[in-house]
Amino acid sequence: MHRYIKDNACSEGKENCLLSMSDIMRVWQDRMTRIMYLYIIASFAVEMILMFVMNVRNTIEIPLRSYVIFLVLFPTILNLGCLFIWIWMRGRWKDNQARLNYYSIVLFSIMLSNLIIVHCIFPIVYGVLVIPLFMSIVFGNLHTTKRCFHFIVGLYVVDMGLVTLALYPYHLTESYIFNMIISFVMLPVGYLIVKYIVQTEESRAQLVLQRSVENAKLRAEVEVDDLTSIMNYSGFFRTLDESVTRWKAGKTLNLAVLDIDFFKQVNDDFGHDAGNQVLQRFGALLTDVSSNRVCVARYGGEEFAIIFTDMNDNVADRILNYLAEKFASQTYDGIDRQITFSAGITNYEEGMEPRDFFRIADRALYISKRNGRNRITRQ
Repeated sequence: MHRYIKDNACSEGKENCLLSMSDIMRVWQDRMTRIMYLYIIASFAVEMILMFVMNVRNTIEIPLRSYVIFLVLFPTILNLGCLFIWIWMRGRWKDNQARLNYYSIVLFSIMLSNLIIVHCIFPIVYGVLVIPLFMSIVFGNLHTTKRCFHFIVGLYVVDMGLVTLALYPYHLTESYIFNMIISFVMLPVGYLIVKYIVQTEESRAQLVLQRSVENAKLRAEVEVDDLTSIMNYSGFFRTLDESVTRWKAGKTLNLAVLDIDFFKQVNDDFGHDAGNQVLQRFGALLTDVSSNRVCVARYGGEEFAIIFTDMNDNVADRILNYLAEKFASQTYDGIDRQITFSAGITNYEEGMEPRDFFRIADRALYISKRNGRNRITRQ
């Protein structure tokens, strides 16, 4: 297919999907930061409440000072350390989403392992490390999930070693050993579930991407002028609407409207085949200057348009002048006269509606025609 179809299929398919995923990951990282904050606050509050209740009931088995240091302050400091490391990583590796995704799970897993060690007498906490494993689903990347699983398994083994030392020999009952084993089994089972979910999501995302590209190609084919192989009326005005919508203050957006001079006379004097030859030649010239920032279209019989995005006014004017010189120098089979075009160009201003933007450029074209044609007017 020609350049319009190729460029639109790429820009509206994979590129936009990747950009959207990057934005989603940044939102997730913001939420992960809030989760860490809330977890630290909640953990500290619960520990303080437990300490107060146990102190009142006189059920604390170790000195109060040791309880405060090892079961309140030390875990809180470790959690805060993980949070500060996470904030530092986000600032340092903001362009490396894959690394941030992995370390968000690593640091949150370390924070949860704190809970296991501090509350090891409650077997139910042994299974909390399966939580970050399931959280990795949001990344939609099996490699990241696998790395997280390996880290969590290693962390669990370390935690269970510390718990065994803490409970041995008086509290290390068969029930606790059984719960440790069950909790350990939960990790590979959880990983298999997560793996199948991620694989399913990857397949679904690939299908969505493929359909997006196919739809973009199909739409491009529908919006292509058969004679000149550039955008037609519907494609032009859709692109104009999108260009105005995406416009931001400080950016430039120029619209040029072009009309082949005395084209009706060419058809009357030399026939429609000769007129088609002129249109095709002009379409080929426009295609040569088209790019990601220069969008060309035929929106009427001998009427054409160019949208210049993020391009200096002088550069846009030079392109129009180049086209005028190049087109005027063309020779055609069976046509014994020079053929030129007139054009009007204008710069987008904030608040303009797309149709108003077009009307101003069209008015500039009318001025060019009124002043003798074969000229370009900027308004």
